Amino acid sequence: MTSVPVVVSDFVLEVKVRNQIQKEKVEASRQELVPFIRKQLHNRFITLNVSLNEEKATETKPVSPVEKFNHLAGKNSALIDLRMKFGLEPNY
Repeated sequence: MTSVPVVVSDFVLEVKVRNQIQKEKVEASRQELVPFIRKQLHNRFITLNVSLNEEKATETKPVSPVEKFNHLAGKNSALIDLRMKFGLEPNY
């Protein structure tokens, strides 16, 4: 799931998910999830709404070997040192 459930009104919880597959999985487990939440909160009126998160991801995932290397090197600069030390190239 993308987010923590949010209280929309007194007895309504809303969960925002990233895609249709996640929505279907939450919907499929709704029969088990809602009674659990009701029992834990001692409130039999609670309902659960599932909605798709409309925000699009601005960051793209690295696809090519060069993009993957640059992405990981941005997180850990030691990769650049290792690449230079062993004379490696990230492209195939």
